[in-house]
Amino acid sequence: MKILLAGSDRDLLESLRRLLAAEDHETGCVTDGAQLQEQLDRERPDLVIADDHIPLLNETPALLCRRQEIPLILLVRRLPDAGGLCGKALPSVYLAYPFRSRQLLEAVMTVETLLSQKKAEHYGSAVLEPSRFSLSGRAVTAAEILLLRAAAKEGREAPGDPERTRLALNRKLSALQAGVFAAWVPEKGVCLIHGSYES
Repeated sequence: MKILLAGSDRDLLESLRRLLAAEDHETGCVTDGAQLQEQLDRERPDLVIADDHIPLLNETPALLCRRQEIPLILLVRRLPDAGGLCGKALPSVYLAYPFRSRQLLEAVMTVETLLSQKKAEHYGSAVLEPSRFSLSGRAVTAAEILLLRAAAKEGREAPGDPERTRLALNRKLSALQAGVFAAWVPEKGVCLIHGSYES
């Protein structure tokens, strides 16, 4: 997979580049927003991994990548509150500092898997397009996609921070008037419930 790394910490970029190259990914690096914009205009990568505080960028990395329909793993100091995410351009995956090499590689593998899945999935009246990280045209994260699928299968296991993810996902399903929402059901785990969501 062709991956573009973006951030101001050259040492971190180099260590990430070596890690990803060892997994046979083709990588490039940019150190500011102007270079990121120029590189995206010149050659489209399969994935961008960017620090959320990259300098000289007039818009967020999430908005830039979303507009060009390029998946993004956003490296953040602190995970955002789920309540503030509705309606915003989102990365495909959030990864909070400090993270382990294994966590980054798992995030890359998740994005790679979702990109390979072209078939649309229906949840109530909402249509999920995994390869576009889109739920009826709204941006969704990889965690939200995985939780939605787990709920449809009445799965006990939900990835990452299931409560935060469930809240963000349900707000989107509610705004879309999908007629379904994800709920935690004792003895079953997270399940997809038909009806209207009330926070």
